[in-house]
Amino acid sequence: MRRPRHCHSVVPRLIVGAITVVSTTTSLPGQQNMSAPAAVTSVRVRGAELHYLDLGHGEPVVFVHGSLGDLETFRPQFDAFSARYRVIAYSRRFHPPNPQPPGELIYSAATHADDLAGLITELRLTRPRVVGLSYGAYTALIMALRHPDRIRALVLAEPPLLPFLKGVSGGASFVEDWERLVLEPAQRSFGKGDDEGGLRLFVGGLRGAGAFDQLPAERRAQLLRYTNALKLQLLTNRRLYFPTVTCTDLREIRTPSLLVGGDSSPPMFARILDELARCLPNPSRVVIPRSGHNMQVDNPGQFNEQVLTFLNGY
Repeated sequence: MRRPRHCHSVVPRLIVGAITVVSTTTSLPGQQNMSAPAAVTSVRVRGAELHYLDLGHGEPVVFVHGSLGDLETFRPQFDAFSARYRVIAYSRRFHPPNPQPPGELIYSAATHADDLAGLITELRLTRPRVVGLSYGAYTALIMALRHPDRIRALVLAEPPLLPFLKGVSGGASFVEDWERLVLEPAQRSFGKGDDEGGLRLFVGGLRGAGAFDQLPAERRAQLLRYTNALKLQLLTNRRLYFPTVTCTDLREIRTPSLLVGGDSSPPMFARILDELARCLPNPSRVVIPRSGHNMQVDNPGQFNEQVLTFLNGY
């Protein structure tokens, strides 16, 4: 497997085979806790420049972040996973530090799924294991449906499959509450130009009312970097943002799958995982104790142990 060359200074665009790469060495916040320096590199995928980290050696594991995230979202996993695997953690289209891509700005799961498939192709990764969190898990699931032979194993940590949940007995009330109390108020705030208000409402929906203001100033500043991406998500047509997935679709996925939830997450996520467990062929399932929707940060030790145990079996 041939890997793009990493350079340790800013260089002009470098063509490596079919890959257009812009290489830089960037110090990440908290990087002093990582075993080795990491170069932040970018690759052009389907017209977008996607930045990524490439750590360790071995068979590849690709990490896919959620709505309020980027290539640093899984930093608590880097040491544990790169000890055995080649770790690829990238920023999805529209998320920092990626520049805005040309063309129509539509935040669709299909676009992100095809970007993930394109990233795998451009980096010449052979059937990687894929770990997705939240909307990143939605992305990974859609990719598994559209490109069923491209993934060796799939980890889905609380994908927000709202249309899927609507069709489940008792699920519609969860979706209606989420839309009425979180999505629609956040949309109104973003529509009025109150981006911080929209972010505050969204974070409150995930972690409880007032959660944003209780965060340390550094974390609030970090989350504010994602407001442009979040605004685009919430103002995109919901049929594109939340495409329909059916139980019949899921039964076609033969990729070994692990479903992961946090024991303190909003209840709708556990209900989604219940239905995924019913529809997917023979999935594994774990609950991370003392954690919410950001389980990879809330309890990284347990998250790492459970996900690595699963992935090591494939």
